[in-house]
Amino acid sequence: MNIMIELLKQKIAKIKATATERSYYPLLCAFFEEYAKSNALKLRNPQATPEETSTQYEHRIGFPDITIRNGNDLIGWVEVKIPQENLNAEKFQEQFSRYKESLENIIFTNLREWQLWQWEEGEAKKTADTSFDLTDINNASSDEFESFLMKFFEGRAYQTRTPKQLALALAKKTRLLSQQVEEALDKSKEDSDLQKLKETFEKTLIQDISEHQFANMVAETMAYSLFLAALEHSRRDGAELTLTNAIDYLPTNVPILADLYGLVKKVASTIPTIYEATRLLVDQLNASEIERIHQKLVEHKPGEDPVIQFYEPFLKEYDPKEREARGVYYTPKPVVDYIVKSVDWILRNKFNKAKGLAEESVYLLDPATGTGTF
Repeated sequence: MNIMIELLKQKIAKIKATATERSYYPLLCAFFEEYAKSNALKLRNPQATPEETSTQYEHRIGFPDITIRNGNDLIGWVEVKIPQENLNAEKFQEQFSRYKESLENIIFTNLREWQLWQWEEGEAKKTADTSFDLTDINNASSDEFESFLMKFFEGRAYQTRTPKQLALALAKKTRLLSQQVEEALDKSKEDSDLQKLKETFEKTLIQDISEHQFANMVAETMAYSLFLAALEHSRRDGAELTLTNAIDYLPTNVPILADLYGLVKKVASTIPTIYEATRLLVDQLNASEIERIHQKLVEHKPGEDPVIQFYEPFLKEYDPKEREARGVYYTPKPVVDYIVKSVDWILRNKFNKAKGLAEESVYLLDPATGTGTF
């Protein structure tokens, strides 16, 4: 048996009589880091980080228990349950489904049973499972378990090469961010930064906004901001895109975008689950072939808005019910052209505005700007 696995079993045996779920995190984190550095993998800078959710958020779906990276490169996640729990229990299914849909390389384990779920063509598939009881110190062959670990550590952030692939992957992770915001808002204090941000949205954008709508808007703001930043970032030489430097690449002709990004980033920095979910968006963008995707957007057909290649599939995947309720649909350019020309004609012929839409006294109000096609 692998000596690292044997030592882990011995450590677990010492605490299992009184251990809670969180008691196992330090042992597992240390093991994953050591195993990743071993001859089998030889990763240089593996980091296994336990979730930092405070006790006020316990019993929520939250974020996976352990995140594993090699330096800044994402590897995957581990969701841990105590050995007495059944991984197939109904009470875990909502949580597991949410993680599988949004995260491309995740282990579910109760330290006896191990399931590995990975994305294939953007869809979650169970790619491996094994039985290996870490709570039993009796020697048993660990070959199958080590093969399981190897498959997990070979995982990486999902790579995308087309606007549609990126839109679908980003939508899955944006949905997870929205869920984290909504859960945190439900538990936050009235004077918290998150509640203050909601009040700001109510004063400046939508009165009486629901928690679900607010969470969606926060998540969408981050997703669109980071997507636009990544497109601009790909055209310049520089360091990897991060939550810190993304604001430097946002369009300067839309100042509210930078303002909203700054507000959301401030909230993310104080709530671990929101920060980690936001970081997933950056991971996805850094793992994607942004230059190739940008070129695909540039090479659009005459008369076609290139943003439709990203915007439409993103909205369709992200939250179809909320999209329908809010009437969030992309307006085709020919329809926009017709509406704009019609309004221009009416202004000239019915309101005596010689320059039509170009008159300085005419103002345009587009409260649901979307892609800005109008």
